[in-house]
Amino acid sequence: MTFALTFIAFFNIGCVSQTQTTTTPHSHSDLFKTAFEPVGRIIQRGRLSTKYMIFDSGHEAMMLTKTADGYRLYVELMETGGRAPKSFSTYRLDENMQLRNLEYRRLGKPAPEVVFTRETQGITKATSETTEFMPMANGGVFLGPHDCAAFITIHQFKNLEVGQGTTFDALSYGNTGSKIARNPTRITREADEKIRIGGHKQVVRKYILVFPVDKPRFRTTYWTDDDGFVLRGLTKLPVGTLRMNWSSVPQ
Repeated sequence: MTFALTFIAFFNIGCVSQTQTTTTPHSHSDLFKTAFEPVGRIIQRGRLSTKYMIFDSGHEAMMLTKTADGYRLYVELMETGGRAPKSFSTYRLDENMQLRNLEYRRLGKPAPEVVFTRETQGITKATSETTEFMPMANGGVFLGPHDCAAFITIHQFKNLEVGQGTTFDALSYGNTGSKIARNPTRITREADEKIRIGGHKQVVRKYILVFPVDKPRFRTTYWTDDDGFVLRGLTKLPVGTLRMNWSSVPQ
């Protein structure tokens, strides 16, 4: 779900590198329940499973493609813990992997599609019925309800050295009802660690995100590769913990 980070209401990712040509809308049914036709060349594909305490709480299926003008990230959130509604989203990112817009659609019940567009000084939220603008400070980050999109935030702060941290303005959506929430957030890069991934130990980066900064209620630790893609995660909630684990998807 997000620093999408979980951030926003308790998080999730998974991805597995590969190169292939996109095909028909139903060709990815091994990973997605929603039929769609991806645009671009697939460069990441996989699933992030989550557990609340000892209970399975769903997963995020994700696919990242390279397009002529940047990237697209497709995410299907199949949450079973009640923290966020099931949804299908498409992120359009620029060449620097920063958000251009996000199309968000709830699954299972009639609901208008919501489109978020990054403007110079904030975020515009638009449906077929309403339009709303939320200002955001320079260097701010918009978070959808997906932990697999955490790499967007981490990539923005990729120059942090071990031991360094920074605080940024964050707007989030999807886990907190139909409104955009503002949560000033701090990201810190911790010392690299060696963890077991897919049966092999590897050295990974470690980031900690805490919000709100003035009175922290959520603390998420991400273990990532050098590009910021989440391999494992742990969120400490006001009650309990949420664990995230990447898994490959058979081709």
